[in-house]
Amino acid sequence: MRVVMRDSVRAWQAPPAAVWAVLVDPLSYPLWLAGVKDVLWADEDWPQPDAGLDYRFRWGPFTLRGRATVLEAQPSGHLRLRWKRRLLGDAIAEFTIAETTDGCAVDFRETPRGLFVGLSANPFATGVAAGYNTASLARLRRLVERQEPTT
Repeated sequence: MRVVMRDSVRAWQAPPAAVWAVLVDPLSYPLWLAGVKDVLWADEDWPQPDAGLDYRFRWGPFTLRGRATVLEAQPSGHLRLRWKRRLLGDAIAEFTIAETTDGCAVDFRETPRGLFVGLSANPFATGVAAGYNTASLARLRRLVERQEPTT
């Protein structure tokens, strides 16, 4: 069973390179990715394929550890990560950034695997995950906009 949790494509008034700069900064993840508390360690060649970062995240009342590994990285265009959350399973997250006349369009897709696949069949769990994804994209956008100099 393949479940894709997709948030709608968002149009942003920022250049793709500005979004990419935040996505490739491992220390920015706790600032925008809902649930991530902190980054414990990151490979210095992040976001090259096979580079990883270790992080802590909240799951209900618990704080757990996970690892993100880069599967694919195309500067200013596409980042594909595997988020491994120990016994909870993992997910493949994809960010696609396309240039538009007003800035860029950001598309975020998450494909849960393991325990998350079973949870994604539950409408309540799907709603919670969609809320996390929507909140993450909103926080990412605010962070990108703060990084972008105004003209």
